[in-house]
Amino acid sequence: MPKPKITVLMPVYNCYKYIGCAVESILGQTYRDFEFLIIDDGSNDCTLDIVKRLQNRDPRIRLIRNEREKGVAGALNTGIDKAQGEFIARMDGDDISLPDRFKLQSDFLDRNSDVGVCGSWVIQIGCQPNRIIRYPGGNEEIVARLLFESVIAHPAVMMRRDLFDSGIRYNTEARHAEDYDLWVRCRTSTRFHNIQKALLLYRRHQENISNRCIHPQIEYSNRIRYDQLKNLGFSPSREEMIIHDSISNGAYEKGEDYIKSAQNWLIKLYRVNNETSVYDRKTFTDFLIKKWFEIAFYNNEGVIRALKTFLGSSLFKSVSRSKFKGFMLVMERTFEDVSDRLYTLIHCHQSKRTIYAKKIFFDNPNM
Repeated sequence: MPKPKITVLMPVYNCYKYIGCAVESILGQTYRDFEFLIIDDGSNDCTLDIVKRLQNRDPRIRLIRNEREKGVAGALNTGIDKAQGEFIARMDGDDISLPDRFKLQSDFLDRNSDVGVCGSWVIQIGCQPNRIIRYPGGNEEIVARLLFESVIAHPAVMMRRDLFDSGIRYNTEARHAEDYDLWVRCRTSTRFHNIQKALLLYRRHQENISNRCIHPQIEYSNRIRYDQLKNLGFSPSREEMIIHDSISNGAYEKGEDYIKSAQNWLIKLYRVNNETSVYDRKTFTDFLIKKWFEIAFYNNEGVIRALKTFLGSSLFKSVSRSKFKGFMLVMERTFEDVSDRLYTLIHCHQSKRTIYAKKIFFDNPNM
């Protein structure tokens, strides 16, 4: 029997409310050459019964039950070991894949043999209002932004199976940040791409891991960022890591002290990368400028005042050959993202991340 082109991996745990819609969205894909591995990680509600009924309808579904709870990373590793497809598509039990997702992603990977991880934009649902989350498309920007955050939506990703042939697996110690950890470890061995179209409906609700397990997720994400900063060529202080975490999460603060600290940190990142070239210089500089303008905008609460702060800053003078060139760069690269960033800033759940991050760093002197 020929092997399928795609293996779909969907770990599930107590998601009976949404599992039916999630599975139907996979079975309804326009690209149909796939096997569908659903790994139950010890559900104690009726999730398992729903999956069994769906399995009777479609032979592509294979149900795998973990004898003991392994967590998302462990469940995915179980699925990887059993996957037969050339490509591995991720899916979560509470999300919805749009019908042409597999077709677009598999076509892209077929045309671009150097790309090993292909994501997409997502539409966030379950909150008001629903919104599109736009991730960068090109490899250089994705890799540069990994220093700050994960910019690949895990449940929307399709990967090459041969990425895992060398023995690489999800890190079960990276509690609830296993995707971020994997992207960082893969960044030197493959290339990334995000299709510039929404291919998944990402559901936000109180049972999301990012809501239930925010503290361990933040703690390990901080470690991932810290290790990348060491790779860039220096060991940041605890105070610098607090600034870096707040910038990474968009949890900006108001006040001259914060503006000065943030600006000094961004200048330091710019200068170190210019010396080491760990990240593409232009892409990295563009992103630092974008971050700095967001901070200026947040503190000045108006475009004109924000521009005045930005254009008069030492960061602007450090990274721009001329004020005009820098001004045009900001107009092009930043304003398109301001509305999305303001949405995050207005919904102040991000500020909790910074508060907890401060506790982590001051309680862990070796960090």
